[in-house]
Amino acid sequence: KKTDKGCFAKIEITDALNSLEYNNEDFYLKGLHYTQPEPKWGGEIDTAAKLRGYCAFALARTNYTDIHFELAKLLMDHESTARVYAAKALDYIGGESSELLLRMRILCPDNNIDNYGEYFSALISIEPQRSLAFVSKYLDNWSDPLFEEAAFAIGSSRLSEAFEILKKCLTRPLLTPQRKIIIVALTLLRTDQSIEYLISLIEQADSMTFSILTETLDVYSEQKEIMDKINAAVDRRKKLRKRKGNDKK
Repeated sequence: KKTDKGCFAKIEITDALNSLEYNNEDFYLKGLHYTQPEPKWGGEIDTAAKLRGYCAFALARTNYTDIHFELAKLLMDHESTARVYAAKALDYIGGESSELLLRMRILCPDNNIDNYGEYFSALISIEPQRSLAFVSKYLDNWSDPLFEEAAFAIGSSRLSEAFEILKKCLTRPLLTPQRKIIIVALTLLRTDQSIEYLISLIEQADSMTFSILTETLDVYSEQKEIMDKINAAVDRRKKLRKRKGNDKK
């Protein structure tokens, strides 16, 4: 510990051995159970969290018999990084047992909200149809602290079913921050359907939503065909607003 502060050497060695398909399960189990508390400002941190994660992946690769029992413990690790690696390892393994463990992890409190994005994404990857229905429940209440993580996980899935879920959510009354989250999630889908839908909103959108749309759709600035459609929609919006202004005179 004294000669390997930060656990960097152990992590690099483990990564290299796993890349070489070294299959000594006892070696990886020792790493999976290893902790290295080190002082930091205001307390201490376990610098071996990433090592435990790498060892979990290695054991998943070797088809270790009791891998789900080990990952169940790692999902509840005291370090956030280790919990995320456990979720990634379960995604790698797949199957119903992995799905169930991830659902249990999601239903338990986690002091790092960002972790839920990893849990949601891994769950959707393992069982897309069933998991989309499960994750989309977190969109029902815009004040849910997991609203953003659920929306981005659904958008990042690139699944065709995700479009209808996000579109339906956008038709509900939402505060501006949540509206932006759903628009960004729709952009993450990167499907022709989601792009066309977002462009179709430009003409009639209120000023705030219009600003969000143009800012978000700027990710396609290098794609001329899409930008031509966006610019055409913006021009139609300008003409429509000008016409309405003239009608009021």
